[in-house]
Amino acid sequence: MRIAEAWSRGRALILNANRPGYSEAFTFSAEQYEAVRSAILSELDGGKEVFLRDVVAAIQIGLGRSPLFPNGRMTNFVRYVKTDLEARGEVARVLKSSPQKIRRV
Repeated sequence: MRIAEAWSRGRALILNANRPGYSEAFTFSAEQYEAVRSAILSELDGGKEVFLRDVVAAIQIGLGRSPLFPNGRMTNFVRYVKTDLEARGEVARVLKSSPQKIRRV
């Protein structure tokens, strides 16, 4: 219910991958969420397993200067959206990878 309400107001309420059905207590712009979501999924095209740090670096280059992200730092946006995508079953962590790798489901 809170998720639909947030989205109806143009805000993305982030889901928690470790607690099914649970959402975090913060939101950010749905437009920012969609931009980062598209960038993450684009980096994972073709069934690749990619280091999370490399995804963050690529998105920093691609979106870091966008007017959508005035402070230019993408690390937290990528991590929050990645966690939400895990909860939604779109992205998965590669087990026993260190540093962390992710893949598209």
